[in-house]
Amino acid sequence: MKRTSAVFYCSLVLCLLASAATVHAGGFALYEWGNRALGMGTANYATGNDASVIAYNPAQMTKLEGTNLYGGVAVITPMSDVYIDGNKNTTKSVSHAIPHVYATHQLNDKWVIGIGEFTRFGLGTKYDKNWDGKTLLNEALLESYSFNPSVGYRVNDSLSVGGGVEVIKGSFLLKKDVNALVPVLGGSHTKIDVAGTSTGFNLGMLYDVTDAVSLALTYRSSVHFVGHGDVHRRSGEYLWKRDPDR
Repeated sequence: MKRTSAVFYCSLVLCLLASAATVHAGGFALYEWGNRALGMGTANYATGNDASVIAYNPAQMTKLEGTNLYGGVAVITPMSDVYIDGNKNTTKSVSHAIPHVYATHQLNDKWVIGIGEFTRFGLGTKYDKNWDGKTLLNEALLESYSFNPSVGYRVNDSLSVGGGVEVIKGSFLLKKDVNALVPVLGGSHTKIDVAGTSTGFNLGMLYDVTDAVSLALTYRSSVHFVGHGDVHRRSGEYLWKRDPDR
């Protein structure tokens, strides 16, 4: 494993361990891909009629006529309480905006193309500088943006299929204090800042049993994400930069 990717994964684990309650409140896996779909319990997998079906089930694009544009934003404000040796620590109130935008175009009675931007993974938490777990975590922010060009094909009046390529751009930021009893670390504050790009794919199927009943299947491939970036340690203005080729 590359040294930089090791930093990414270890830092992510620290983030999740130090803010377990935030994982549930803010959500590491995000499904805020369409405001209308959220109001319907993400029912767009089988019954969607707007362009956000690119994210939920691309086979649904065959239900959309002409050209369609759709966009919106969801706001998540996670907060959690962490108890260490009986002391209560509360995360700061930080709001995260989750945007989504989609466009589809019907080529003919059989084919529809589209592209979407949305977020599949995200997590953020921030504590006061002097909280009890400052050597584990002061601030962490994991962001990702998915770009998903897709195509849908109507096989017949009942069956449609679809799929797309997903390009994920992600970044991870972690700040924490370093134990002052270990001077070899070169300072009292550490900042890890990495970013990278990964690719995957998604598939969808839609079968209309009747006018009122539809069956849908969707699949998203696993994604292997490797980030490259810098580790900053100070005071003393000590800087250690990771070599992405090592």
